[in-house]
Amino acid sequence: MLCILDFAKAFDKVGHKHLVEKLKWYGIDGSVNRWIQSFLADRKQRVVVEGTSSAELDVTSAIPQSSVLGPCLFSTLHQ
Repeated sequence: MLCILDFAKAFDKVGHKHLVEKLKWYGIDGSVNRWIQSFLADRKQRVVVEGTSSAELDVTSAIPQSSVLGPCLFSTLHQ
């Protein structure tokens, strides 16, 4: 039996404000919480297709998947 799970879309659905509140609920507050907020803040995204770019948009949800911290933050929400 083989089970394949794709969490890519789930990572994209996590709202930053919800994550920060959940971390506070777990007792992660103060400078560590502010550091995580800074890690998530001021992120932008745009799409480039054949050299043409869309306008940049603010990213208010999603956990960066290419980081060590990303899976830890994601699992915090689902405990």
